[in-house]
Amino acid sequence: LLEAIRETKPHPLTAGNMAFEIELGSVTWNKVIFNDKLQLLLKARKNESKQDNFLPNKDEKNYKKILNVVRTLKPIVFHVKPANPEDGAGFFFQAFDVIDENKTKLNPIFDAIFFCSVDTVKKLLNYEAKA
Repeated sequence: LLEAIRETKPHPLTAGNMAFEIELGSVTWNKVIFNDKLQLLLKARKNESKQDNFLPNKDEKNYKKILNVVRTLKPIVFHVKPANPEDGAGFFFQAFDVIDENKTKLNPIFDAIFFCSVDTVKKLLNYEAKA
């Protein structure tokens, strides 16, 4: 799934049919995402780890643009459904975790599925905590 998403051009999130399907299953969502919002999301994503918040400070010039991205994408629900029912019922997630009115984080599942490198996701899945 991850490799197929990375190889698809243009980015699957901008698909007009709000779906991404492969042999193993599908990811669907309930609202069209336009490329301008996706580009702003990609730029803001890079700064999240530095400031421990997806939202920039209120006095920064891009604050309103990023806040609009969050307001636009927050209600969207993504459904992942495997093609084989024996693999489970699937799961759903949203793009953001809103901590409070001033702090919003990118949902790690959303980030892993649509943006992180495949190698990074593999490292995360194979991580073992050291005692």
